[in-house]
Amino acid sequence: MFIKFDSELFHQDIYIKDVSFLLAIFSDNYRHDFLVELTEVLDSKLFNQLSLIDQNLLKEYFSRYIREPKREVDYRVSLKNETEKDLNFEEAKRFFNQPYLLILENNLNDGYFVDAIIKNFKSRAKKINISIKNDWFIYSNGGGCSNIANTIEANKKRYELLPKANHKYLRCFVLLDSDKKYPNEPNTQARQNLFDYLEKNDIKYHQLYKREIENYLPYDLLKKVEGNEEFIKVYERLPVDVKDFIDLENGFPDKNRESLTEELADFYQEISDNDFNFLRKNSLKIPDYKSEFPKLFLNSDRESLKDRIKHQKDSDEFENLLSKLTTGL
Repeated sequence: MFIKFDSELFHQDIYIKDVSFLLAIFSDNYRHDFLVELTEVLDSKLFNQLSLIDQNLLKEYFSRYIREPKREVDYRVSLKNETEKDLNFEEAKRFFNQPYLLILENNLNDGYFVDAIIKNFKSRAKKINISIKNDWFIYSNGGGCSNIANTIEANKKRYELLPKANHKYLRCFVLLDSDKKYPNEPNTQARQNLFDYLEKNDIKYHQLYKREIENYLPYDLLKKVEGNEEFIKVYERLPVDVKDFIDLENGFPDKNRESLTEELADFYQEISDNDFNFLRKNSLKIPDYKSEFPKLFLNSDRESLKDRIKHQKDSDEFENLLSKLTTGL
């Protein structure tokens, strides 16, 4: 994130504590990049009353700005309130000092999956790792897809007394399963309503391509789940797209082919009758499935995770997700 101080702030020394406070937030482990047009403030009373450490910080970041390719300013600390990206001191302190929330349907269980991506794609997750170590990036519990809007509304209430619409102060990202039974299944109306809500509140989100997080587990780890030998044999014979959208916990719907929707029947057409009927009655068996299955991601590696998505249209889904998350930090 790139933040610019309005130079006019430095011509009123009453703001020295506010400027120092924000500099401490921004510069802590290089949390945020920032800029003051140094040539416009060098002779100001406020600049010369700053500590030598703060003065040198402003010089250091200005020199870096001059050397590096020009960047678009994300926010401006200013009293002018000319745009929604202008934040006064009170707004800036609240906004920049809060952690960035990754809202998951279940922050404990789904967190193992996100941890695996961060661990195995380190070059794309450098800033995320720094932010995690400093509690600037945390997982938040959405309480399931149907409750995510309520979770966000609760966070919005914290900013009701600030001057802008309270959703403008949120720093969060939503990650959720697709819950689709086949690739081109339309989103449910409830799901579309959630997306409309997120867009209305300027909240970025990513819906996973596959049905659930479980469908991303590398094959070699799935094979090691004891007591499921017959299921694994049948699973290995499935077309790769079906593996992406099978409900591993519950198997196929317990219906004959004629009772399936036309779309689902077409999706399953390459599966033999024996395998189809087996998956109507059988599924992956793991005690305490919801809490124990996600832990299998602890042993994943980059190569096996990449192999699991290489056939997708977005074969860089993990890297692209990390890039989206980094943009908000």
